[in-house]
Amino acid sequence: MPEPREATTEQLSYVIHSMLLAHQTGILKVERSFGNIIEEGTIIFINGQVVQAAASQYRGAEASIDQLRGVEALNRLSEWGFCRFIFFQTSVEELSQISQRLLASPHTSPTPPPQLSPTPTPHTPPPNFRPGNERRADTRPLSSVTRPIPIVTGQMPVVNTPAPMGIPYRLQEGPAALQYIEQMKLSRTHRRLFLLIDGKRPAPDLAHLMGKAPEEVYRLLYELERAGLIKRTETR
Repeated sequence: MPEPREATTEQLSYVIHSMLLAHQTGILKVERSFGNIIEEGTIIFINGQVVQAAASQYRGAEASIDQLRGVEALNRLSEWGFCRFIFFQTSVEELSQISQRLLASPHTSPTPPPQLSPTPTPHTPPPNFRPGNERRADTRPLSSVTRPIPIVTGQMPVVNTPAPMGIPYRLQEGPAALQYIEQMKLSRTHRRLFLLIDGKRPAPDLAHLMGKAPEEVYRLLYELERAGLIKRTETR
């Protein structure tokens, strides 16, 4: 089984929202650091709904100095900006067994067992990315695969899945649009997706044409929309 790949994002809420829209089931692990302060989080999804969440803060090798669970943890994590994340996709049955083991053995490694099917999410630089802006403190591997993270025990209310994403359509056309994509330093993947947008294809169809996971295409669409290149039809 291939090892899960770490990815980065400029806004964790986009990743969370894409998991909801894609009706994902699995475990999302996140981490960021500031000097010797390390923050970690875990969000568990079942069919596009958040059922458990936890966030912890550490100073160096010391024990946790701040722990949040449930809604408070989800709210805290939703405010994160730049961070690293790994998503492990699994079935509801496997997820239930894993959660029980994690809760029963809080001091063991939270790394999911071999039956998990990790979903690699390649990193696509966001529109405001510039070479040299990488955080030096974020170049090391995620420590969340070796440090135990507390898991919520079912007290958290289910978060409703947001309304389906509307049909994306272009706001700019022709050579001027392609030139603008270059000016914004967007990737070739953004360009390819932009060219596939015709005002008729929904996001799942675009994901199929691109050969990418739905959550990755949702994220790319958000970035194109944020750059002012596309909009989405309103859903009813």
